[in-house]
Amino acid sequence: MKTFAIVFVLCFASALTVLGQAPASPQWGTNPWTFMLDIDTAPPTPGPIVGVTLTCPGHTSIYEVDTVPGATSYTWTLPSGWTGSSNTNSITTVAGNMGGIIYVTANNASGSSMPDSLGVSMHYPPSQPGPISGQTDVCAGMTLSYATTNVGSQAAYFWSLPSGWVGNSMQPTMSAITGASSGTISVRAQNSCGSSPMRTLAVTVHPQPVAAFSFTTQLLNASFTDLSSGAASWYWDFGSGGNSTQQSPNYTYNSPGTFNVCQIATGPGCADTACQWINVVAVGLGDASSMQVEVAPNPSTGIFQVVVSGRLSGQLVDGSSRVLDTYTWSPGTHTIDLSALPQGMYFLQLKGPKGQICRKLVKQ
Repeated sequence: MKTFAIVFVLCFASALTVLGQAPASPQWGTNPWTFMLDIDTAPPTPGPIVGVTLTCPGHTSIYEVDTVPGATSYTWTLPSGWTGSSNTNSITTVAGNMGGIIYVTANNASGSSMPDSLGVSMHYPPSQPGPISGQTDVCAGMTLSYATTNVGSQAAYFWSLPSGWVGNSMQPTMSAITGASSGTISVRAQNSCGSSPMRTLAVTVHPQPVAAFSFTTQLLNASFTDLSSGAASWYWDFGSGGNSTQQSPNYTYNSPGTFNVCQIATGPGCADTACQWINVVAVGLGDASSMQVEVAPNPSTGIFQVVVSGRLSGQLVDGSSRVLDTYTWSPGTHTIDLSALPQGMYFLQLKGPKGQICRKLVKQ
């Protein structure tokens, strides 16, 4: 409210009342009259608005301004979709889905002030992570990696694994050790505004296959019989550069020797490997059956007696075909001492006029 002094000089007789009573008998040309007028005005612009300028859909926030002198009420205007109501200098709001501008004016009987304003931006919960990549057919005890898409640098990731599995990560990738139970792998992203929808991947735990096989040899020919369990496919490495995917293959070697044969038995999700050393021999035109070679005792703890019926030469090799000793024998009994060597299988490869022959020595 503002007060003004106004001076009137009456040039004619009349009665005037302004905030008081006029003189009873006004006279022409007498002393001037003085009237005091009080004039009301609208409040000044409020401000500044105090409150968060970055919020999330559905979040509750309080905005306020300092009390404005002369104001009897306040009018708040919120962005589209927001809720909140107040006629005081503060307001509690619930944010909608979009940002915008908050306005406030101060009011009294003479009118409203110019508005003050505050821009507010919107931050949103993360979007759903992309499909989870990783192996879905597994066996217990495997260490595997799973991954999803990165939905933003401010998001943390929360993974859930089937019962009995081990693993934890707050990144879009994780490493897990599989348990015995099938189930679902899930991941969600979370930031200060909330969580994304969950993304899931079903995984199945299968029994571990067990590789096993037996074999027979005849000269350079070897026949292998699959004894594995839980396998759906097989891969054979014959130790000489040859291989096969048959379940129970036959194989012919190009030359005599000792070979490490491995079978890989694969089931849904995992595989197992079994290896055995085999020895194959070749004969000349003569009859190798006439070459008499007897070994006793066999197995032995180290000393082997070898009885031969003719002149023979040859060598002793271990399971990796490493030559340990060489021999040239006449008919009779000969001693092989393996006392200083580790337990395992050794092969005595001998050659004579009638062909070649091999004996397996087992040290216990």
